[in-house]
Amino acid sequence: MVDDATYKRNSKLLMNRETKEIITPIGKKKVVLKAWLTGREKRHLRNVLLQDVKFSVEKGDTKTEGINTAEAIQRAEDEAIKTIVVSIEEKTDKILDTILDMRDKDSDFVITEVNKIGRDEGFQKPK
Repeated sequence: MVDDATYKRNSKLLMNRETKEIITPIGKKKVVLKAWLTGREKRHLRNVLLQDVKFSVEKGDTKTEGINTAEAIQRAEDEAIKTIVVSIEEKTDKILDTILDMRDKDSDFVITEVNKIGRDEGFQKPK
């Protein structure tokens, strides 16, 4: 797994890449998102989601044990927000807190857009 310093350095190198602007439906806040993820960012997000999953194999059957699904999803969603959201109203600090403190419809709107980017929705799949 990549340490935080390497991850942040690599992310800063890509700050000039394509972005996408959205406007929240209720508060009308401008939110700038990365338009796409690098393979490294995608791997990081997947690792955050799976870090607490514990598997065991018993007589050829794989079993999942000891996972708090809600907590794992929340942690992965928080990390996706931190990774994909570039700014809110041109501010780059406290992004996660700002989104979580928005009205629920605005927060849900931003999270839905973040998830679309995380899943590469809206982009043409290679043939």
